[in-house]
Amino acid sequence: MSRPPEASFLADLRAAVAGRPPAQAAIGATLLADPAAAAGLEITELAARAGVSASTVTRFCRAIGLDGYPQMRLRLAAAASRLEPARARLTGDVHPDDGVAAIIAKIAGAGARDIEDTAERLHAGVVATVVERIVAAPRVRTFGAGTSGLVAQYLQTKLDSLGIAATAYANAHTARMAAAQSRPGDVVVVVSAGGRTGDGCDVVEVAAAYGATTVAITGNGRSRLAGLADLVLLTVDTASSFRAGALRSRSTGILVADCVCAAVAVRTYDASAAALQRIEQLPRERATGRRRQLHYGNGEALVPSD
Repeated sequence: MSRPPEASFLADLRAAVAGRPPAQAAIGATLLADPAAAAGLEITELAARAGVSASTVTRFCRAIGLDGYPQMRLRLAAAASRLEPARARLTGDVHPDDGVAAIIAKIAGAGARDIEDTAERLHAGVVATVVERIVAAPRVRTFGAGTSGLVAQYLQTKLDSLGIAATAYANAHTARMAAAQSRPGDVVVVVSAGGRTGDGCDVVEVAAAYGATTVAITGNGRSRLAGLADLVLLTVDTASSFRAGALRSRSTGILVADCVCAAVAVRTYDASAAALQRIEQLPRERATGRRRQLHYGNGEALVPSD
């Protein structure tokens, strides 16, 4: 289903700001702080508020795919008209004098907004194509460095539970070697919030050279990684005080993984249901006094253990 371009404009803008130079990031921050007010500013007024030149504002507009500042104002005004006032105040910024209750409210509010924005950016057609390639793939490999590796591992675990042969890699050298073993029909998924890590790009290039379908899960649709990958699933993960680098949440990447795996489960319903049932029937330990016993999920067998 198509949607008006303003539907995800603020989400795209938030994602774009994360990868901009400091001067352009300041413009983005000014626009996002109060979209409705910013839409009413002339280019010189916005430049003054952001502490940059008017030409920097023009370059920023073009860098995020717009023709110029007039188009920016129109898109910003349309998006601001859809934005609830309460939601506009959720920035996620945590300050040294904040209490625990305030921290919880800010982080939860910003996280909820990121989840909603990611859902708006996810293109159903692209997700469907990724699912079809995964279902048909002899082998799926996932890679992510640092905290992005958590998403790569999560995706691999969920695919494995559905009976899809998948392997996750956290080491870049190992991931490149595995990518070099790719064959046509394989799928290689690289997770990178910023899309700027050379390791992730290397893995995609190697996998593509051997015929694999490459998928990027990233928040930067204009990154080198996004340009190299065959298919791109976009996330939003807003940076703020105390939520940068290793402290930044990866909940939006987890959302994307959940959506992909849920669609895989629906697409392969019988096989997925059987795979999940086998997991449910795995033996698990139960303490019985000083001895331990293993019993199955269906309760039919109890096996004493040493």
